[in-house]
Parts: sequence; structure tokens; C-alpha cells
Amino acid sequence: MRFTVENVQVMIHQGIIPEDATTELLGGLIVLKDRSDLGGDPLMHGLKHSTAVRLLTQLAGKLAGKDCHAQIQLPVVCGEDELPEPDFSILRGGVHDYVARLPAAADVLTIIEVADSSFERDSRQKAAIYSKAGIPQYLIVNLRNSTVEQYTDPDAPIGTYRTKATFTSGQTIRLHLGAGASLEVAVAELLP
Repeated sequence: MRFTVENVQVMIHQGIIPEDATTELLGGLIVLKDRSDLGGDPLMHGLKHSTAVRLLTQLAGKLAGKDCHAQIQLPVVCGEDELPEPDFSILRGGVHDYVARLPAAADVLTIIEVADSSFERDSRQKAAIYSKAGIPQYLIVNLRNSTVEQYTDPDAPIGTYRTKATFTSGQTIRLHLGAGASLEVAVAELLP
């Protein structure tokens, strides 16, 4: 059976799915989030993954005073049957803009996923979801080879990004903050 975002919201409200569940809705299927290190237990947060998410949490502070903010491991509506929970999202506006609704793809400036055991899902399925939703910048913190992959220029009808670049420690990457604004971040700040 395929589910919609609305179905999942009802199931969360009814307690069928816990609000803090380790699941997300991808392609109409409720799937387990995999935040493990390569070869680790997919139900456990891997040490490298956890460290990378903490580094992203520190990055959130650099958005202060901008017309955007970060959300960490929370859902973004990317379609009728797509409700991923990216590790890090930069959203337009302030936190209080989302009191009465979930952020939608049009609210997202940048999404970052941390990937080790989840690399195939993040680089294929989630890249397609985010490009179809028109997310302008998608980054994967690739823990397997200590790089950051950047995908930009989404081709929504096809579900791919037209541009891909790979960054290594010692380089910097520019995060899109909307309205021509950006934040330059050292790749080393994103890698455990």
C-alpha cells in the first residue's frame, strides 16, 4: 500500500506512527531512516554520522541574522507522497513561519544529507526526490570518502540535477541562502 503525506500525518496524530519514529515517507512507502556507519546496525546512529550532524548543528548558528534558518532531522513536504527528513535544511524565513504547517519544497534553500550506509539512497532516490521538488541546492556529506557532493540546477520534470561538483577538505563551498545571498563554509567544517 502506498501512503500520502496526509495519511502519515493522520497516523502520527492517531499514535499509529510515533512522532519521533525512525521512519520517513519516500515514494509513498514508509521506510526506515538509515543513519548508521557503513556496515553498522541501521537502527543505530553511527558515530561518524552523529558527529557530522553535530557539526551541522554548529553551522546553524552561522545563519543568525540572515532571512533563513536551519532545521535538523525534521520533515519537508516534497510531494504528495514524499516526506523525507533530511539531516539539515536551510529554510526561508524564521522558525515561527512554520508553527502552523510543515515546510514545503518551495521553502527550502539547501538540503544536506549525511551519508555512509545510506549513500546509495541519498545519491539516487533522495536526489531524484529533491530535484523533482525543485530544491535548488542538495549536498551530501559523503562519509565514505570524506567529501561533500553538491548538486545544483534541478531538472524537475526529469528528476535529476544538471550540475554536480565534489569538494574535499581544504576547499570551501557556498551555501545558497536565497535572494542572491550565500554563506561560504570550509568543507572541513562539515566532515568528522
